[in-house]
Amino acid sequence: MRKLNVLLMLGLLFLTPLLFSAERPKTKLLHPSTVILQGMIEPYSVKKAISELITVKESGQKELYLYIDSLGGDFNAAVWMGRNMEAAQAAGMSITCYAGPRVASAAYYIYLHCSNRYALKTSMLFPHTIHVSIPEFVLPEELIVIGIRSLVAQKEWDGYARNITGMNEEDYLAYRDSDDAPWTIEQILEKSTKKWFTVVDYYLLKVDTHQ
Repeated sequence: MRKLNVLLMLGLLFLTPLLFSAERPKTKLLHPSTVILQGMIEPYSVKKAISELITVKESGQKELYLYIDSLGGDFNAAVWMGRNMEAAQAAGMSITCYAGPRVASAAYYIYLHCSNRYALKTSMLFPHTIHVSIPEFVLPEELIVIGIRSLVAQKEWDGYARNITGMNEEDYLAYRDSDDAPWTIEQILEKSTKKWFTVVDYYLLKVDTHQ
């Protein structure tokens, strides 16, 4: 009993500043069925995520939750994922995405396709330029971008991103090409004229105890 009282006192000691602070930490509750897209963006990891997306859509659910933590990968695979997200949204599904520590390059392109977006204060959101790897047989042929077509795709990608963020061309290109010093969340928000993501301090995972 004494040990329990000590633990309760310690808990109150750490929680009291948060409960009565003028600026409480902002949190976002993660749904238990959140799809995880982590590591390299490549055809096989995207194929798995698309399969999970289709499963949710066919179950009749209207919301999909996607957690992204990736430094990027193959642009073709990202386009494949983006097309499937667009199809799901056209069918009435809402896709809420949570940015982990890193959402860069091809992963950033996927993040832009979300209906609602959340990011941590410490998240790195970095567009980068298109990287195209050797086409994989699992990709639909019409989505494979190679050679000179990548220049056209880059222009389309930049335009799409500018429309989402509301940045002017000069600011967006500076943002995209900031390889040596990727922009902080504060810099991104400062240059964005649209509220395209919500910043929180941390995420909480909702666990269903009735299962």
